[in-house]
Amino acid sequence: TLVVDMKNILNTAYKDKTWFRRILFIFLGNLCYGISAGMNLTIVPLMYEYKGFSKTLIGALLATEVLSTFFFIPKIPTITSKIGVKYSLMGAVVLRNVSLMLLPFGSSLIFWFPIMFLFGAGSFSMFTILLFWINSISSNENRGMS
Repeated sequence: TLVVDMKNILNTAYKDKTWFRRILFIFLGNLCYGISAGMNLTIVPLMYEYKGFSKTLIGALLATEVLSTFFFIPKIPTITSKIGVKYSLMGAVVLRNVSLMLLPFGSSLIFWFPIMFLFGAGSFSMFTILLFWINSISSNENRGMS
């Protein structure tokens, strides 16, 4: 039955080009999220350790990223309803990438904590918007197929 289900999904994607583009963009968005999250969890701590910070301080810096979810996630539905999914997703991607590119240029903790806070806001906003987008394009017929 899995082969039949996949065949139906591919036939639908072939007939409906917008559906295929949505799935492609969601896949690429999740790929980008996964790559940058993996980079953040491996490269950033190594960078801080190379600069001589203790493991406790590195943990506090990375916890700042998660702390931002308490401030930004409740605002995502309001922002998304005002500017749309496409622009809110693009804003989250820009916020993540700009803050990630700024990390190596800072030389003090006063600089790094806000940057990690903004990176977390962009990361979790992007993740939440992608999940919303996936749920909005799936129908009751194909929801939960695995």
